[in-house]
Amino acid sequence: TRQRGDGGGEMGASLPALEIGATATCKRLLCAPGYTWASGVCIPCDAGSFKASPGEGSCAPCVVGTYKDAQGSGACRPCPLGTHTNTTGTDECNLCPSTKTTRATGAIDESACACPMGTYLGGTSLCKACPAGFSAPFGSTDSAACTEWPSCSNVISQGGGAYGTCVILDQFGTLKCWGRNDYGGLGFQDTMDRGTHPRSMGD
Repeated sequence: TRQRGDGGGEMGASLPALEIGATATCKRLLCAPGYTWASGVCIPCDAGSFKASPGEGSCAPCVVGTYKDAQGSGACRPCPLGTHTNTTGTDECNLCPSTKTTRATGAIDESACACPMGTYLGGTSLCKACPAGFSAPFGSTDSAACTEWPSCSNVISQGGGAYGTCVILDQFGTLKCWGRNDYGGLGFQDTMDRGTHPRSMGD
């Protein structure tokens, strides 16, 4: 149970050889996922690169539309809504121009940035909200795209965001929301989209 190497003159020729047997072989330990072998040690993959499996393989760059902002383990993640990248091996995604967003995560180019649902591209480069009681599809470029919802004649307030649109009705003070619901932002305690296919609105 004696320790070795923690005192003077215990290493080098003074360190006794280990008997491992004639049939025994030594194997190099495998580097964990997110680490690669270099100069005799396992080192972490740089930000913007990954390695999914254990072993001595090289780290691979994140593909376009994805990023990884830390060293070591972990997968490349899709660019969040409102961002994009057409560069491989990046540790961050580029923001869309002000007021614009993307339809989905993982956008690879600024051309994917557009006005969110319920807004349109005005005379400037900024998106403008449709009037109360009106909405427009994602990516609308003109105020003519704002159309009145048949059941929205009693709308007193409206708001639009990256995922969808919400209105307040004056008849009962009821809040109604529709659009993408990936993260439950519509408030229904689920992730099901509303208003993105026929007969999904109702009352």
